[in-house]
Amino acid sequence: MKKNAQYLALIAHVVESKLAELDGVEVGLKTGRQLQSPGVDENGAALSPAQKRIALGELFTDVGQRAGLEVLFETPAVLLEQFCVMAQANKHDAAQLLNIIRSSFLVAYLTPETNERAYRHLEGIDALREELISQRSVAGMTMQ
Repeated sequence: MKKNAQYLALIAHVVESKLAELDGVEVGLKTGRQLQSPGVDENGAALSPAQKRIALGELFTDVGQRAGLEVLFETPAVLLEQFCVMAQANKHDAAQLLNIIRSSFLVAYLTPETNERAYRHLEGIDALREELISQRSVAGMTMQ
């Protein structure tokens, strides 16, 4: 139980550092922070900036607890924020998506009958990422 409490405390520390990192990054296309959460609660009431920060922290915490501390730690703050906001906008579970991405690729890749296809799909996703980076760098925007 003590180890679990230490692990949760470590997740909380990483979440807070990610949120602090975001505090120093302007919102907008140039910084890669073009997606923003709706800013309203389930009843349609506007959220304060502090409430938005808490909600984002809860999403980050969920990712850390369910997708793993390493995923939380290694993912750049802006990228993690934008991923969580997009998942939320699409009513998807961000931590579950990350787990599906990882486990689906691993299963498909380790299976001899689908190994080549899995790798080609990975290359296709990476090529799409490179295309986006190229397009955004021409437009003066940041993408990690």
